[in-house]
Amino acid sequence: MGMQRMRGILVALWGGCLIAFWQAPVQAAMYGSDVAFETTDQSMWAPGAAGILDINHFIGPQWNESGSIGGIAEVTTPSVTLIPEICAWGICTPAVTIPAADLGDYGAEISGSTDGQIGFDLALAADSGSVNVAYPVGTTFEWPDPQDLSAGAPLLLSTSLAEGATAMSTNFPEASLTLDFVFDVHAEGGFEVCVAFCGALDFPTIDIDETINLVDIDSNTTAVTFDVGPITTTAQIPDLDTSTAGTNASGDLVSSGIGSAPLLDVDVDLDLIATTLLGLPPLGAEIGIFGASAGYELLDVLVGANVQVVQSFTFDPTLMVQLDLSDGQSKTVAVGDSVLFDTPVAKETTVTPTFFLDNTFTNTTSLRIDPTFDLEILSAHLGLDLPGIVNTLGVGDINITLGPLFEQHLTTPGPDIAVFDRSWALPFDQVMAADFTIRTPEPGTLILLGSGLLGMAVSRRRRTIPA
Repeated sequence: MGMQRMRGILVALWGGCLIAFWQAPVQAAMYGSDVAFETTDQSMWAPGAAGILDINHFIGPQWNESGSIGGIAEVTTPSVTLIPEICAWGICTPAVTIPAADLGDYGAEISGSTDGQIGFDLALAADSGSVNVAYPVGTTFEWPDPQDLSAGAPLLLSTSLAEGATAMSTNFPEASLTLDFVFDVHAEGGFEVCVAFCGALDFPTIDIDETINLVDIDSNTTAVTFDVGPITTTAQIPDLDTSTAGTNASGDLVSSGIGSAPLLDVDVDLDLIATTLLGLPPLGAEIGIFGASAGYELLDVLVGANVQVVQSFTFDPTLMVQLDLSDGQSKTVAVGDSVLFDTPVAKETTVTPTFFLDNTFTNTTSLRIDPTFDLEILSAHLGLDLPGIVNTLGVGDINITLGPLFEQHLTTPGPDIAVFDRSWALPFDQVMAADFTIRTPEPGTLILLGSGLLGMAVSRRRRTIPA
């Protein structure tokens, strides 16, 4: 009876161990890796690098020299012994010596140094239109705890990502040229003469640093204006840079902008047409009156249009990862999705993740034509330079302006006309992250304990059965 009770207790313990094992909380294994993708100076018009030119060159001599000639020496007389030391019968008479004497410094030296440059400083920069993109992300991989795996069964590997400080910037085509004349000279030096005592005399020092700008052309600020009869057209390459930080709700980087100045500003002078083509009397003139310069404009009517450049850029990334297992399995998946493998037979399997960035970059460039209307009625100005003696008495020169008494300036927003709309992939280097390990199941501690207790019960039963 007691033996049966013991067997019942052991079986109950074994069953409890199994239940505890199967009901233990599931803990997923996890691996994380930070990866960063970046590309710079890519063309905004086609696949490939942008045309970037950055030249800084000095034309002319440049130097930095120093030198000296001669020398100065310290003169000292040697010590002279007149009577040497004499010793006899254990008694010594000290030597009589004339000690050394410092007679001072003797010699002469000329020294000098000079540095500088004289010539032309050339700076040339150009950009055909460039794009920069930074896309850093943190990735996470999760799979079931080893106790929930069995060799050969499906292994679900889940992936996720968290974006970091993503950013995109663009630079519209531009160019600049600067040429300066540079006169930069420094020279100094002097004499030093020593006859026991030293004296020095410095040359007059030259220290000149002058720069004169000869050419300064910047496409962002330089405009070209030309007239054809009553039509005036001003053309300028606009300064148009865009930037964005962080993706939108769709996971895209989007930036857009409009030029700082019109690409084209066209004005038609209607009052000039009226006076020249229709034969009307002049509506304005510049005249002189009692030594003064004066002018008036009765009516000034301009109609025209501003042609603006508008750009919109979209970068649509998809982070991909290729997972290579040491048992030969390999699959590629978009990070954020899950992928199925066969659970490896080996106790430990190495997984090597290689990341690459699928993407689509889109450039949409449009021209926005805004009609303009400018009306000014009755304006005049008068200027008179007074004699200097009058100025000294506190009366300044005369410079006065009237009007316009009525004016109106209207700009009507016009439509955007797409002139360029193209998409392609920007290049990014692949990123191979550190390996991680997937472990397959081993017998649980509770199962081993239960099996041991059951074995003890069976062994005890055998010993109690009579022969």
